[in-house]
Amino acid sequence: MMNIEFKFLEKNNQEHYKAKHKWICDETINHLFTPQFVPQKIVPPLLSDMLNHFDDRVTSFHYMIYLDGEIVGDLGVDFDFPMLYNKVPSAWIGITIGEASARGKGVGKKTMQFVEKLALEQGFNRIELGVFEFNQKAIAFYESLGYKRIGQINDFTFYKGKYHADFRYEKLL
Repeated sequence: MMNIEFKFLEKNNQEHYKAKHKWICDETINHLFTPQFVPQKIVPPLLSDMLNHFDDRVTSFHYMIYLDGEIVGDLGVDFDFPMLYNKVPSAWIGITIGEASARGKGVGKKTMQFVEKLALEQGFNRIELGVFEFNQKAIAFYESLGYKRIGQINDFTFYKGKYHADFRYEKLL
């Protein structure tokens, strides 16, 4: 049986930041979670810059996702996200399953159960998220969990020679 854990992202934990940096630098997946606003290639931040930029707002939670003791992804939950599509109190989430070995094993589903419970515990009964229109696997995944498309922001990210929309989804808990 798989053991999935969620541990707070630690400010000075180099293991946490090395994992996040690895995924940001991975050109096979970084286009799925990093918006590219201009046609130039994504330039990943330096690991040292990431270590020095820690979001310690009380409205933001960041976790590393562990599968059987190994870091396989990360999760961000923001309760004061300024770019919500619907301007109502909501939890905004961002999830990366960075390690290919963890995909298709239920890690994403367990992560969503965790984040929905966290949102309710923090007093929020709505979650909003964004998915780039070309990320068909993520779209199918979120829809299978009851998330409904509520709109889109056109020309949001540049990928494969053209701009694509960011589809916005919500789920009422």
